[in-house]
Amino acid sequence: MEQTLKKSLSLALLVSAFAVNAGSVPVVSAYKLRPQSLNGARKVAGEVPGDGYTHMPDMDEWYASFSVTPEYQKSFRSSNIARSLFGDALIGTGRNNTTSNSCDNDCGEVILIQGLGVENRNEKALIAENFYLANDYSSALTVKPVISNFILDFNFYGGLDEWVKGLYFRVYAPFVHTKWNLHMTEKVVSTIDTTDTTDFKTATEYFSGMTPPQQTEKLGVVGEASVTPAVVTNVTRNPLAFNKMNGSIATEGSCESTCSESETQNGFGEIRAEFGYDFLRCENYHMGMYLAAAAPTGNKRKAEFLFAPTVGNGKHWELGAGLTAHWVFWRCESEESHFGLYTDMVVTHLFNAKEQRVFDLKGKPLSRYMLAAKMNDEATGLLGGNPTEALATPAAAPAVNPANRVNATVQFANVLTPIANLTAQDINVSVGAQMDLTAWLNYTSGGFSWDLGYNLWFQTCEKFGCVDKCGPQLATDKNTWVAITDPHLLYGDSGAGADVVSFPLSLSQSTSTITSNGDVDGTPTLFAVNNPTTPGGATDTPLRLQGLPSPINGANQQAEITVNPVFLSVADIDLEQKSKGLSNKVFTNFQYTWDRECWTPFVGIGGEAEFGSGRKCEDTCSTTPVTTNDCKSCLSSAVSQWGVWAKVGLSFN
Repeated sequence: MEQTLKKSLSLALLVSAFAVNAGSVPVVSAYKLRPQSLNGARKVAGEVPGDGYTHMPDMDEWYASFSVTPEYQKSFRSSNIARSLFGDALIGTGRNNTTSNSCDNDCGEVILIQGLGVENRNEKALIAENFYLANDYSSALTVKPVISNFILDFNFYGGLDEWVKGLYFRVYAPFVHTKWNLHMTEKVVSTIDTTDTTDFKTATEYFSGMTPPQQTEKLGVVGEASVTPAVVTNVTRNPLAFNKMNGSIATEGSCESTCSESETQNGFGEIRAEFGYDFLRCENYHMGMYLAAAAPTGNKRKAEFLFAPTVGNGKHWELGAGLTAHWVFWRCESEESHFGLYTDMVVTHLFNAKEQRVFDLKGKPLSRYMLAAKMNDEATGLLGGNPTEALATPAAAPAVNPANRVNATVQFANVLTPIANLTAQDINVSVGAQMDLTAWLNYTSGGFSWDLGYNLWFQTCEKFGCVDKCGPQLATDKNTWVAITDPHLLYGDSGAGADVVSFPLSLSQSTSTITSNGDVDGTPTLFAVNNPTTPGGATDTPLRLQGLPSPINGANQQAEITVNPVFLSVADIDLEQKSKGLSNKVFTNFQYTWDRECWTPFVGIGGEAEFGSGRKCEDTCSTTPVTTNDCKSCLSSAVSQWGVWAKVGLSFN
């Protein structure tokens, strides 16, 4: 690592090339989509209430229908999904252009990974040092999220007119095979030093949760007059355990990966049931209400992967009510053909369900991928001095006046971990209301019918609550962890040649973000530690910053410490990273029904195009307090998707 650091430019150039984070738009804590089981268009396609096989007038006996509807769905507008996941970290698209803000490219959205030593680094680039990478590392991540579903919907409708006129029930249970693929591809720009075994070679290794290479430090012994003897210790660098991302390396000259891993999930979305009564029912119109409930049979949301597949609504029980009606406004004289207007609306409440989520720090989107350093309370001999005292060459450095020094309260405990590992927690999630509204026109002529309709899906903002014994690791590890963007700031070097040893320092970077190393009094700087002061080692010699070129611009870079670091706490976690949903859909269905005595088979085909509301490519937010709808914490994560289905069934009485 030290060899790669020595390739960096001067401190002045680095600071001038650095810029503060361009925005603070929150991202979702979990990507959600409309439950695959709740699709009014698929449910009512071809039914023709009053004239088909539901809500039949003048029935004196029970009747029923059963249908099976296989459907294939696939998402589009992948940039909207990407912006819900990564926010302002996306800088644009392009096979070779990594600085544009275009939103239309087959390669997907681009995220830059650049070390603090990269010349003219992009202000939106994620800092490579967060990912156990060298400070001259540079790469471009391309993401193009895609969701596909294969659904087999089993639907049963039963009319109970033999006992109570207008009474009915419905049960439907869609079986779902869902596949989610982030399509993350990394194109490495910098040259990889294959001889350096102390760091990852690609950011993909970090995001996939691989164990980082071992880092060792030769530590000076506190209290000794000499820098030797020294002890060698292993630095624990924990891998990313939550919100991981699978990816691959781009082939030469291409933005496409050699392979693409998908996460899949199978199961019944929910078993949904309706129990209703039509208080108005005749040949040309009907109106009724029903109770609606859903029993969870899908999977719980887990936080191991950022883009984790979900079958159903996240294991929530649902309870609500619905309204159904129709009006045939034209019939031909032979009554073989007619036009009608139809509607079906259901509103349910999603009760508490335990989910696992990972949160960022307040005002710091994607800070879950930053690093935290562990501090212990056994600091001895680590003293803060007068930062104005000159630092000469290491071998001839003057002693710091002890009168100007104070003891540090804590010291780096040689443990690093991603912040995601500290903020992951189980929470109760509920949704106040979810609505599915379907309205459609139907033309029927003989056995042929055609539907053309609209569907609206809406889900209010999530509500979070604590479960028994809930809380992240930060809830128990109090006054232990600090935010640290650049791990190289955690050690100071002393001595020369073979006698060079390191001293764990005491510091925090509470103003740092995933794209910025922080600021001092509002001014961005490369080494933004809280309340900096000059440290001294066991020999009372000021320490130089580990690994940076020495001298740099004719002088050594003085290491800095924080006597009283700013610790991370539960209060720093952004528990407002909630989501809601809104989508608009158009659909059509063609169906033919055979005229049979008692047993009536039917078959149909249909399709839909759904347009989800989410962050658009041009949405921007400043660092000032959020006031616009696009920048509120409760973000829309509704997916845009198209679907095609075939419906086969049988009605009987």
